Amino acid sequence: MSEEDEPYGASQLLDVTVDTAWQILTSVAGARRWFEDDSHPGVRVGSTVAIRGAKPAEIDAVFRGSSIRLSFPEGRRARLKWCDFGERCKIVVTDYGGDGREANALADGWSALLSAALFVINETKANRHSRQAIVVIHGIGSQRPLSTVKRFTDALVDRSERWSKPDQLSTSYELRRYQLRRTRTRPRTDLFELYWADKVPGTKLKHISSWLRSIARRSPRDVGTSLRPIAYLIWIVAVTAAIGVAFLVWALGVDGVDRLWHAASAIAKIGWISAITSVVSAAISGFLISSLGDAARYLDAAPDNIAVRQSIRQSGVSLLRRLHADRRYDRVVVVGHSLGSVIAYDIIRQYWSEVYRSHGAPLAVDQTCLKQHTELFAAAATNGQNLDSYRRAQRELWQEYRRLGHPWLITDIITVGSPLTHAETLLARSPDDFRGLKEELELPTCPPQIREDSDDAEKKSLTLNEQYLVDGQIRTIRMLTHACPFALTRWTNIFVPTKAIVFGDPIGGPIAHLFGNGIKDVRVEMSPWWRRYTPMAHTSYWHRPPGAAGTIAISCLIDALDIESGRWLDKHVSEMMPWEMSVGNRRTAELR
Repeated sequence: MSEEDEPYGASQLLDVTVDTAWQILTSVAGARRWFEDDSHPGVRVGSTVAIRGAKPAEIDAVFRGSSIRLSFPEGRRARLKWCDFGERCKIVVTDYGGDGREANALADGWSALLSAALFVINETKANRHSRQAIVVIHGIGSQRPLSTVKRFTDALVDRSERWSKPDQLSTSYELRRYQLRRTRTRPRTDLFELYWADKVPGTKLKHISSWLRSIARRSPRDVGTSLRPIAYLIWIVAVTAAIGVAFLVWALGVDGVDRLWHAASAIAKIGWISAITSVVSAAISGFLISSLGDAARYLDAAPDNIAVRQSIRQSGVSLLRRLHADRRYDRVVVVGHSLGSVIAYDIIRQYWSEVYRSHGAPLAVDQTCLKQHTELFAAAATNGQNLDSYRRAQRELWQEYRRLGHPWLITDIITVGSPLTHAETLLARSPDDFRGLKEELELPTCPPQIREDSDDAEKKSLTLNEQYLVDGQIRTIRMLTHACPFALTRWTNIFVPTKAIVFGDPIGGPIAHLFGNGIKDVRVEMSPWWRRYTPMAHTSYWHRPPGAAGTIAISCLIDALDIESGRWLDKHVSEMMPWEMSVGNRRTAELR
């Protein structure tokens, strides 16, 4: 059949531009998906294309960005042409070797190939939808698995907007993940719970009393400013009690005190007094062990507690490691409530120390955002920190780091009702010791600390030079040091203010004055009033009153999460991932 005879024609409309369709379908990965051949060498002269109902055709010409010419063993020739169709593309098939008797066979063969092209294009577009993970870490108390993350998720969205799914990343069969519906502005979002309550076994009163004694024995000047009034109160009570006992002995004499003691013991033996005393003692002991015991075991680095601390941190770092290795997620947010905020801080600094020197091997190194961040950091040291500018620089630096091949996905840490406000007492032996730990870079800050007087390169500068070999050339890339996780990870701290020590949230409070003025401290109020003005505020940050659309605390939490991150995150993913690399890059089934 000559080209003057009527050829067979077919077409398929694709919802991408011509350039994008060409990049996807002619790349090696795209061709293998399109032609359903895992070993296909790609679209190039000499390679073959299998057409249903016919012998394989050979590619005898490739006109880049435009068309492919095919020849069949029996002399048939065909052409696949990429045609501009506005913001979309149309692939047009022209087969010059068919006749009327072969029309059905031709239609089946080319229809199958065009349908495969449509499937690969749509799958690749789905791969480029961003996805984010939120890790929620519960606080003290006998917490049950999933209780925290379920309440947290219900505070964010209506139940119709979320589903409970299997959790393949956590190591406990007691856990599941909650998935939020994708919207125009919200990426597919998975919420995980880092459950650690089962890792604090065998807590006894001796663990709590040992920890409390170690704090109570400190002089008030060795206690952080947030707890110093309580320290003075304890010393006043102790001195008053000692003076009272001494006065009692002086007034009654030794014999009088002995008779008073025996009289009190006799009264205590009365049944109902003994029963009440036992019940009260058991209640206090139970509360201390189930609640305060968690804090004592985690915050006190006594030999009996090291295994507990290690187990909790190890489970947290392992979860972060698996989230990063899973390849489904483009962004991770870590949220810690109460003691969980201390755990969040610890696992972020520990995981950063594992990966901070990781990077790709780009042919050209563009670190404009790192330079701007360093200049902003230097200006802040003398003129004060512009918080909004610094947080924008952090986000831009994170995106630049990802484009350079760094694996770090954590964009934000959110601490809620955090005892880090008492870090000078809980994480150190005194305020001076706390400052020393920061200067030694054991406790990372936001922004990071540097010591220009140090001989240690990692203390003197925010960055170190790393060299790598690519394309036969040695390249140099500047990497942030082990003390800089919060150079590119934003930190938001949400708290209810405390009044007269006991009103409000006595556990949480501001932390920017301790860990750096790059932290955004957010004061919130609770509803109703009895939660706002009692210690119950500490457990009400994502409590939604019946019939209420939300609270100020929940609104601030949603804002800090930046849960509607779809627009900027999709743009970031498209910038760092060429279209041809998106083909089959990750599994995209909505059920995952």
